[in-house]
Amino acid sequence: MTDAVCPFCQSPVQPGQGACVSCGAPLASDLAVPTRYLPPGHALQQGKFTVGRVLGEGGFGITYKGAHKDLKRTVAIKELFPSDLSAVRVGIHVAVPEAQRDDFRRARDSALKEARVIAGFQARGIVDVYDMFLENGTAYIVMEYLEGQTLEAWLEQRGRLPLDEVRRIAQELCDALSEVHARQWLHRDIKPANIILTPEGRAVLIDFGSARAFQEDRTQRHTRILTAQYAAPEQYSTEARFGPYTDVFCLGATLYHALTGAPPPQAIERLQNGSAPTWPAGDPDPLHTALQQALELRTEDRPSTMDAFRDLLRVRNAKVTAPTKPARSTTHVSSRHSASVLPQNKDRAALEALYRATNGASWKRQANWLSNASLGTWEGITVDNAGRVIELRLSSNQLSGTLPAALGQLTQLQRLDLASNRLSGSIPAALGQLGRLQWLSLTSNQLSGPVPAELGRLSQLRWLYLGHNQLSGAIPAELNRSANLKVLQIEGNQLLQNNKNRAALEALYRATNGASWK
Repeated sequence: MTDAVCPFCQSPVQPGQGACVSCGAPLASDLAVPTRYLPPGHALQQGKFTVGRVLGEGGFGITYKGAHKDLKRTVAIKELFPSDLSAVRVGIHVAVPEAQRDDFRRARDSALKEARVIAGFQARGIVDVYDMFLENGTAYIVMEYLEGQTLEAWLEQRGRLPLDEVRRIAQELCDALSEVHARQWLHRDIKPANIILTPEGRAVLIDFGSARAFQEDRTQRHTRILTAQYAAPEQYSTEARFGPYTDVFCLGATLYHALTGAPPPQAIERLQNGSAPTWPAGDPDPLHTALQQALELRTEDRPSTMDAFRDLLRVRNAKVTAPTKPARSTTHVSSRHSASVLPQNKDRAALEALYRATNGASWKRQANWLSNASLGTWEGITVDNAGRVIELRLSSNQLSGTLPAALGQLTQLQRLDLASNRLSGSIPAALGQLGRLQWLSLTSNQLSGPVPAELGRLSQLRWLYLGHNQLSGAIPAELNRSANLKVLQIEGNQLLQNNKNRAALEALYRATNGASWK
């Protein structure tokens, strides 16, 4: 008895059988195998990645825990092995019957598009994509490996989450989805199973397999993909108006579940029988009011954007902290709230220097802001109660010019995001003075020169994004040795890891007239 099957008709076959007795398909000696999974230790991309144990399976296929040899980092590797097709393992290859090959090609193209979409996002609340490629007849996506649990698992164990913790999750996901929507994409499948809560306090949105582009205020035809407990009413139609308000509903339903311990009544049931979500007794919290509006059945009655929803949540003025970090009260500056005053301290001086050096008029809505005591209108600055800047988010703001050394004065800064601008010149060594910095993104600018060794002094730095600039030279040894650094993105530069591979290449260069291949 064998459980090996023909990859074309799924009929049982015997070892050594030359052809399938059912459909007549020729069978190679290794054509039919009794396992769905790649063996542990299997190498992909000529050894760049190694496959480990299976983490899970879903509609997309199989997710493995793996290793990135060059970065010496644990990764998650998703292999396209669609559950709705008759896919089988043929040796190490994935095969489908002839009749399903067009469907499989569409699934493969969709998988690669998903990877490109996710790779373009910089938000802390979106899983990182490191690589994607075709191999073994299928597609692979190499992603950030996230320690932790899904929100779904947390709720199964704990029933519901405290109010402040729901606010924290809401803030992270609002930031993430704001970036998704700014690029004219919708997630469409926000639910507890697609949110990972990490030990570091991140709430991370995963699984963009249902994501689709949208056009504001246009009726569009979309494939009907939904999870009924969290889906907006318009998702039940294949032709409707979709927009950020669609994800607002899904996120509202997810946060409602986290807050109350159960999902709200399904939208389709509410339309049929008039049922409504119930709320905890007692004085209504602003969070309850925000969720009530997010769960409105009519799109015009919901917050139209994530920013509008975030304002209702009032997360910007809440004491929001990750579970593993001490509480710290912060104020997020926004034109929709009372302005927060930044004292005349060295942080203000650093911001003024940045403003002048990078054509700051493009990221300030008031030309006279420097003459005011109030920060006024910019939403990318977060200050604590002492008036010290702890977050600076200025991605995609058409900044140009060079970064001033005065940035090193922002000694309480924890997050600095300057991605997708037009910054040039070198990375200032003064950034090495930002001892509390955990996140630094300079991706997609025009920065040149070496990466300063001073960045290796940042003992709390965990996420460093330097990709798609004009940087050159070796990655400083201090960064290579950093114990806390989880993500180091350097592709799209002329950088080379400072290790034995570099030494070997340098020896080859000198011995073989390397000027001809450099």
